[in-house]
Amino acid sequence: MPQVFGLILALMFLTGCYSIKQAWLFNDLYNSRQLITDAIEDPSRPKDERNKLELVGELVGFAASQGLNTDGAYRYVIDLPHRAVSYTVQAAYWDRLELVEWWFPVVGNVPYLGYFNRQERDAKAVELEAQGYEVAYGNVGAFSSLGWFDDPIYTSMLARNDADLAHLLFHELTHRTFWSQGSVKFNENLAEFCAVQLTLTYLASNGKPSSIDDYLARRRDRIAFKHWLKELRASMAELLEKRSNEAEADIRLAKRALVQEFKLDRLPEFETRYYSFVAKKDWNNAEILSSGLYAPETQLFEDAYRCTGELTVGGFLSRLKLAEESHDDVFDALRSLCHESPASGGSQK
Repeated sequence: MPQVFGLILALMFLTGCYSIKQAWLFNDLYNSRQLITDAIEDPSRPKDERNKLELVGELVGFAASQGLNTDGAYRYVIDLPHRAVSYTVQAAYWDRLELVEWWFPVVGNVPYLGYFNRQERDAKAVELEAQGYEVAYGNVGAFSSLGWFDDPIYTSMLARNDADLAHLLFHELTHRTFWSQGSVKFNENLAEFCAVQLTLTYLASNGKPSSIDDYLARRRDRIAFKHWLKELRASMAELLEKRSNEAEADIRLAKRALVQEFKLDRLPEFETRYYSFVAKKDWNNAEILSSGLYAPETQLFEDAYRCTGELTVGGFLSRLKLAEESHDDVFDALRSLCHESPASGGSQK
């Protein structure tokens, strides 16, 4: 890949100095990639890492058999000195549950900014806080190019257990197969739903009952967290509405008291250690909203998947893509899968 890749990416898909700089930084990373087949044969790599790279090939093959777009994906590995691919910041208004959004070509509106340098992300977060926003910090374990280039494996991804790695790859490959510019939340919910379906199918087909038990325990914890977060969000929205005429200092004090109540008195008993962060996090508006993106409501997706009668997730995504072409709203397109044939009209654009 030529060294100008970053600039080409920036000019084609992104706008502004921020985007161009991030594209150049990604270009540097991308040009350091190594074929996974070569990495597996490299005796200087730890054996566990080489085994995980072999598993990546198996997972990609399984995803392809289920109809996901795997063309060119995960053929390369990029070494990272840390456990995150990139770093994100999200911002919300302190007095209402609404995230700030930024617009970029191809992907549309997104409620976050991403950086390959943590210090730059932190500096942006400080800038947003100085403007009066509440912010949420995040680390990104992987991302999808939506099929625009060959997504690599980062060594940070290989620290996961087999089930988590499978879930992560299936999630990202769902983005590669289907992406709606209408809603980041829709895309994340869809990818999570598909990742769960595919991970369970993969684990069952490979005879790993203990992995399934552990994976399902974490899914149950995720559901418990989702309900807790939903209640916190509803209570915070009610507080902000009722006390909107009060002084800012009083409202902020009431918000902190509400969060403490939820952390001390209303926290679920989680089965696994993965949700120990809930009691430690300072839950401001941005944290509540950003975590909500990854605590999906899956019932609509489950209903639509069942209605299509498709045997594969890929087939389901193809039906959804066809339905979206004749609907203004992607959620309407999803619901239509239970009420009309994929070739029929519905709410026409």
